[in-house]
Amino acid sequence: MSISEEKVKWEIQDGRILLNISEDSSYFPNAMEIFNAEFRNLRTISKYIVCPPSFHLTDLKFSRIPVSLVLRIHLNNVDSESLFLIDFETKIENQLINITDFFLNKTDYILHDNIWHPFELNTIEEITSIFKSYNIRKDGKITLKQYFSLQTHTPDIISIAFDGDINQIHNSIPEVSLPNFFTGELYPYQKDGYKWLMLINQEEIGCILADEMGLGKTIQIICLIAKKLERNPIPSLVIAPATLLENWRREFEKFAPKIKTYIHQGSARTGFPSFLNRFDVIISSYSTIVNDLTLFNMIQWGVVVLDEAQAIKNPEALRSKTVKKLQREVSIAVTGTPVENQLTDLWSILDFSIPGLLGDRKEFEDRFSNDVDGAHYLEPLVRPVILKRRISEVAKDLPERIDIPQPIVMPSFLVEEYEKLRQNIIDDYGDSATLVSLIKLRQFCTDPSLVVDINSFPEQYNPKFKRLLEILDEIFENNEKVLIFTSFTKMIDLLIEKIPNKFGVFTDYIDGRRKVPDRQNIVDRFNSYDSPAALILNPAAAGTGLNLVGANHVIHYNLEWNPAKEDQASARAHRRGQTKTVTVHKMYFIDTIEDIINDRLDLKRELANLVVKGQNGVDTRLSDLTKALLISPKRGI
Repeated sequence: MSISEEKVKWEIQDGRILLNISEDSSYFPNAMEIFNAEFRNLRTISKYIVCPPSFHLTDLKFSRIPVSLVLRIHLNNVDSESLFLIDFETKIENQLINITDFFLNKTDYILHDNIWHPFELNTIEEITSIFKSYNIRKDGKITLKQYFSLQTHTPDIISIAFDGDINQIHNSIPEVSLPNFFTGELYPYQKDGYKWLMLINQEEIGCILADEMGLGKTIQIICLIAKKLERNPIPSLVIAPATLLENWRREFEKFAPKIKTYIHQGSARTGFPSFLNRFDVIISSYSTIVNDLTLFNMIQWGVVVLDEAQAIKNPEALRSKTVKKLQREVSIAVTGTPVENQLTDLWSILDFSIPGLLGDRKEFEDRFSNDVDGAHYLEPLVRPVILKRRISEVAKDLPERIDIPQPIVMPSFLVEEYEKLRQNIIDDYGDSATLVSLIKLRQFCTDPSLVVDINSFPEQYNPKFKRLLEILDEIFENNEKVLIFTSFTKMIDLLIEKIPNKFGVFTDYIDGRRKVPDRQNIVDRFNSYDSPAALILNPAAAGTGLNLVGANHVIHYNLEWNPAKEDQASARAHRRGQTKTVTVHKMYFIDTIEDIINDRLDLKRELANLVVKGQNGVDTRLSDLTKALLISPKRGI
């Protein structure tokens, strides 16, 4: 039986409107019931007969216009239980008002300045359902994974705003101890990166590690994998260009030698998942993953790492579709250039790292235009999962010079050509083969076209040159300049032709063909140039005397037997007057004469550090060493 309006009275209690039925009974109507009673003259609420609320609440005005809900997210600096905290706000007459208490009471309206404002219809129901779906607690503490769930699945009636500087996220991440069998040392910014990667691992999501070249992306990932193996010994997978597989193996051997690695590559690779499961880390190439997807999907991977992840920037490419099918807990894309041509590049990479974060491709392209405005709206959304530090930002933590080895795997068809050349030298020159081999094999490793006919070779026959272009791409992307040293005139000519055509940057050279008086003019022009540029140098002609501090990158495209000669060349950029950290890349083919040269350089430097004395740079043991290598094809030589 209904209770008449004479016995029901509208009242306000603790910021909420109620119907006072009797001393022992009251009813709290929702916003729709209040709106209907006030504006639509609907006189029944539940079983009660009511008058309009304004009849009793004469000091309160009622607004017909609903207000929207804003989820204000900020970093949690109170405790380490969660990364973020949520406050609930609304905007009334351009004033932001905290309404957290209203939400916690599930009140779908707000009383402010004696005015009643309803929320958008179903707001409370929607947010309650979302919180329940993602296990978000009523106190508003959320994890990074929950943050992304809110960002990507919140309906339009609810807005999300981030308060503060997301770049300070590292300050809110708890410290994590280094793995027990990690043998390296981390710079402070690398420790921050490791903590961040551990957070990503804990959340079982993914990320893009986009640190500038030279800041040690590999060592940070090795730290993460080593720690993950301590806690859960399931294998991880590193996918990289074929030229970089050996580099990854060597880095694991250097910094975490107890981790068992296996390079899955070539015709002799296994077809059994049980074999792969014997190892902690499998290292393989993009093309091999495409061919062996069925095998790799028989394993649940702990971490899947994509090195040079711009390789999947085209979402329609087979390798892009393939790597996204791998079963994995954590996905890490490693690239210094997550956007090369268009915003879809970033979508494709993040579609691997955090599937669904940015919707499907059509949703993404509809939402974010491929222009400055689109990038502006996209950046805050993806910022928490992209870690990009520049050398200039962390220079105080770094030495003045960073040496970066670039060991490169020679493809099988080049190994055959290399061995054929080596054997031909023995057959043709006999006792003189040693000296000839030094020159010819070094030329071959610089570029096969210097000594053999390449007409029957594939278009991209030289992986060293391909790797050089990748390095240059990142250098020029950062608007910086580079010195490239090579001993051979034909290689200088090749670089002078290819680099400007590929990148459209200023490129010049100095070798014996340049008159000595002209060289300083070239140096001055290069140093003063305020855009990306490359200077190709013969170390004999330009390895000493010249001041080239306009460049902060040095690439030794082929190695020299004498470490002093190499160091003097590097010192063209790394010297007084240089204001930036210098990165020095040493490029060499493994299991070739270049690998031997690299070992000899390291040994000579070690000896020089142990005992310093005058010498002419000639190693009398060199002839015997190279002769032995020439006779026996050890290490492919």
